[in-house]
Amino acid sequence: ASYEPHHDPGFNELAVRYKDHPTGWTRHIESQTRRTLKATEPDVPQPPQVSIRHLCRTWPRRTWLSAPLLRFPLVETAAIIAAALMGVVAVFQIALTLGAPARYAAWGGWHEGTLPTRLRVASGFAGFLVYPALMVFVLATARVVEVTWVPGTGKVGMWILTGVFVLGTLANFASRSRRERYWGVVSLAIAICCAFVAIQV
Repeated sequence: ASYEPHHDPGFNELAVRYKDHPTGWTRHIESQTRRTLKATEPDVPQPPQVSIRHLCRTWPRRTWLSAPLLRFPLVETAAIIAAALMGVVAVFQIALTLGAPARYAAWGGWHEGTLPTRLRVASGFAGFLVYPALMVFVLATARVVEVTWVPGTGKVGMWILTGVFVLGTLANFASRSRRERYWGVVSLAIAICCAFVAIQV
């Protein structure tokens, strides 16, 4: 095989070296080609290598309660559930205000028929003002609604609200009326949802 002179002296030196060894020349060209391609190819990010030991060591921080990918949908869902249950309680209180019979299901379970005037006023205050305000508070804390005029939204406010509903749960379960004890389940569900929102915000 004959090789024409090349403008690169290094190339001419290699041509002379591999003049009697065509196979070696071919391997050299292939090696140079691979190096050139490897140097010019873009850097592709490789997926992180996670070992079993790493997963076991970080598992307490990777529970469903603190997973970043699940944080916002679960927080919004918990807030909506809490607000919906509060709405149910508010409707019940409004019904009592309008004269619906209590059926031993409210205010300690002492009244079967229409509540006395003072308790009807208290039910109206809770149904028309307190529970709607709490619903807006929970939804605003979880960023379900954008309300800037609601004060105290945040972790501290949600923990206080959780404590209030825990006390309400204990009071309902301690009632002499079986029907009023059913509201303890509702209060407990609201407390759990509020606690979940408080943990995540």
